[in-house]
Amino acid sequence: MNINLDILIDSPTNEIDMKFGLETLIGTSDVITLTSEGILRKKVTKNITHATPVRTTLKQSFKGSYGQHFSVGIEDDFLQKRFRQIGKPVFIELIRYFIAESLYLDHPNLTPQADSVLNDMGDNANKLIARIRRPLIRMHQVPSKYNYDVKIDCKNRGADTFQICKLTNTTALNITEAERADFIAEITAYITRFNTRTGNGRLLIKGTDDTVSFGLSGALITNQVKKMLSSNLHVNNTIVIDDVEFLKLRVQPVKLKDGTIVKYFIVGILE
Repeated sequence: MNINLDILIDSPTNEIDMKFGLETLIGTSDVITLTSEGILRKKVTKNITHATPVRTTLKQSFKGSYGQHFSVGIEDDFLQKRFRQIGKPVFIELIRYFIAESLYLDHPNLTPQADSVLNDMGDNANKLIARIRRPLIRMHQVPSKYNYDVKIDCKNRGADTFQICKLTNTTALNITEAERADFIAEITAYITRFNTRTGNGRLLIKGTDDTVSFGLSGALITNQVKKMLSSNLHVNNTIVIDDVEFLKLRVQPVKLKDGTIVKYFIVGILE
């Protein structure tokens, strides 16, 4: 059972440096393999070996910048059955979700079907987000060294293409420079997205226009806190933007070297 994907490197000459091109391809293989097996097994694989039942295979190249077809092969009967239960559209949607979360990027809301599969993974969802960060660094070798964008696409029936991810020099910084601050700040914000099982979501700080990723920290991962965040999300989904209800939060920022904040870890909610 195979899922066909494309990797496209936006090289103006249709050529790439072989060393860094291969590094990006290896990183792509590891990210897609680890994410695919994590979704199907509902647990995180530590190492990829020759016996791994989910494998990537290079296909022929294609014209247009530097393009390469490849496929994800599922060789285990049980995992094939689970893939059919999940369905290809939801499976690809979840791969996009995990890569976006690992890079602290915003992404479309999950469909109810994808959200159900994610919730079924429990704590392993956050473990998988953390697990693929190292191979994502390798996957970013071409964007980091040459500033060429890298896109992973999945072709649907007909001419439609579903973009799984777009890696850039900016997303490279997200994965290589992000560090959790050693201080606690206070912010006023409201919740725009929240998953109660993973504790991850997006928030919008008062007076700003762009949402930022957030997660819950340590002892704060309680049902009471999750209910407070879920309640804020629900209330604000039913009222006009000028009347949103804000929360005062104590947070630890995750920052890049230039000061850009890519995530907040909520460590307290002020009454």
